[in-house]
Amino acid sequence: MEIKVCGMRDPDNIRSLISKVKPDWMGLIFYSKSPRFVSDEKAAELKDTPVKKSRGFCQ
Repeated sequence: MEIKVCGMRDPDNIRSLISKVKPDWMGLIFYSKSPRFVSDEKAAELKDTPVKKSRGFCQ
């Protein structure tokens, strides 16, 4: 079984979650009108985290 976590935005919270839960995947939301929106700058801060990433784009 694989674990995926979606919709988190704060890099410090994400790093904490990864160290505790060790998810296989993390979903990031790139739709600017979403309350869970992650900017390109914040996403870049997460590029070296040891988890696979998926991206959500909606219109």
